[in-house]
Amino acid sequence: MCTGGEILYRKPAFLFITLTFLFFSCKPQVEGLAVSTGEIINLAPNGAWVWHTDPVVLWQKNKLYYTYVDIIKKNIMLSQFNSLSGAISHIPLNGANLKSNLDSHAHAAITLLPNNNIFAVYSRHTADKRFYYRTSFLPEPQKLADFSTEKYKDVGYANCYSNVYYLKNEKKLFYFSRNREWKPNMLISNNLGKSWSEPEIVVVTKKSKTVRPYVHYSSNGIDRIDLIYTDGHPRKEKNSIYHVYYRRKHFYTSNGSRLAHLNNLPVVHKNGKYGTLVYTYSEKPLSNNESYDDYIPYGRAWVWDIENDSKGNPACVFSVSLNAPKNSSWKEKRIFYYYAWWDGKVWNKKFFAQGGNPLYK
Repeated sequence: MCTGGEILYRKPAFLFITLTFLFFSCKPQVEGLAVSTGEIINLAPNGAWVWHTDPVVLWQKNKLYYTYVDIIKKNIMLSQFNSLSGAISHIPLNGANLKSNLDSHAHAAITLLPNNNIFAVYSRHTADKRFYYRTSFLPEPQKLADFSTEKYKDVGYANCYSNVYYLKNEKKLFYFSRNREWKPNMLISNNLGKSWSEPEIVVVTKKSKTVRPYVHYSSNGIDRIDLIYTDGHPRKEKNSIYHVYYRRKHFYTSNGSRLAHLNNLPVVHKNGKYGTLVYTYSEKPLSNNESYDDYIPYGRAWVWDIENDSKGNPACVFSVSLNAPKNSSWKEKRIFYYYAWWDGKVWNKKFFAQGGNPLYK
């Protein structure tokens, strides 16, 4: 990862780990580093974020860019940490009309355009029927004047969870969010955000408008976007986890079987046409040759993150939780954490930790 080129770190929760890693592992390659090895830095005062929006961190020319919501000042922030000087620049992106109804869901997603300028997109937690965006005038912005005026695209539905990727081979921006029918939707820009297509639902697990799949995305930035998603919210649905990927105007299963063309969306879960199963919900007791690596009986899954390995294959982390029996001890309520990876033929899973009580019953 310490190659001197672009380094992409997507999760704000990893920021402290990221910086410590850079100081320990990359210091010999970065001359004049102003920060002591292993030093802890307060990058995001009063910072809040949610894990369903990406990318939120990127590294460019010895500078770390990251997004969050300043929950006290009610600002959607893009900040820059200069690893050479130690300086931190904080840039509030939102206009005055976006000061209210801000919570952790409102932070921006960011991606690099062909000229290495930053494209930032954001919306409030279902408070907007549109998304907002700005483009930097230069690759290393330090103040709001380094960005275009705030623009927006109306989508006609409550919008949330912004995700944005630029694919070099297609020369297009892809924006994903939850809006129409509370499902994951996609819009495309052929001109770096000057105009957008209308929202198209990407995947439907059930016809009901109250069932809302939760999705995580990743991209190689060249020709592919990967998605992992659930049946719905684990509070209401018996969630499995599925994987599909986008490439050259089509969506595919993990093994490359074609599911749908862009002009024939959404991918609908019927007649065997759905994403490849990563984790399968089951109520069957484990057999003698099975373990929690396979599944947890009655365990409902929720996606956390997905990335691409050095071969371009997807790898992901997710959690599984159970309804705790009455009067049970806290240990029985804990969440189960999983790591899964596609090896080119099958999805492999590994249960690796327990921690914390479930977010929902």
